[in-house]
Amino acid sequence: MEWHVDDTLFDPPQLEVVFTLENTSDCKTMWRLDDGSIQTTETDKNSVVLLTAGGVSHCVSSLKTGKRVILKCVYCRDGASFLEEEMVK
Repeated sequence: MEWHVDDTLFDPPQLEVVFTLENTSDCKTMWRLDDGSIQTTETDKNSVVLLTAGGVSHCVSSLKTGKRVILKCVYCRDGASFLEEEMVK
């Protein structure tokens, strides 16, 4: 997956949740820090990555070997407002 920032769909911004169910791959998850440096990690089975929508730029390297299975969902605060204009892109 290319470098990107998750679209903000709610106010306040939703929390993006990526739960790794299985990972025997060589994929790396990367994100850019404020100083421009890049952090890299391998996501283990049963690990969770949490990102605030509209926050840090991130990506996942291409899979060359193995398999990676994730469950991606979002958490929205009770009373959050849906930003309809984001869906009209």
